[in-house]
Amino acid sequence: MDNWAALFAAGFIVYSAIGIIRPALGEIMDKALENKLLEEVRKIAAAKKEVKRVEKCFICKMRFDYFVDIHIEVDADLTVADGHLIVHAAKDHLIKYNKKIRDALVHIEPYFLG
Repeated sequence: MDNWAALFAAGFIVYSAIGIIRPALGEIMDKALENKLLEEVRKIAAAKKEVKRVEKCFICKMRFDYFVDIHIEVDADLTVADGHLIVHAAKDHLIKYNKKIRDALVHIEPYFLG
């Protein structure tokens, strides 16, 4: 009976270890987050009137901070200077929105109708 109890305990330990190691491995391997923070970041970026659409959005967690990589589409007829101002405003807004966002890399793309 002791052998069966030891086998059961060993199985429980392995199961628990997998549950602990899996999220840590995700962070080590720079796994993109798929949670409510991702949707919130997309909504915050899209709320700016100059942003026509959020094309892509990735969030990576490093230690206790988040790093955002986002592609936004703006009017294709804007000047480079205007696009640059929009990108910086979007970045500042994201970092101000959530103090755990350490940095945001905002890519600008042209928005075309249709």
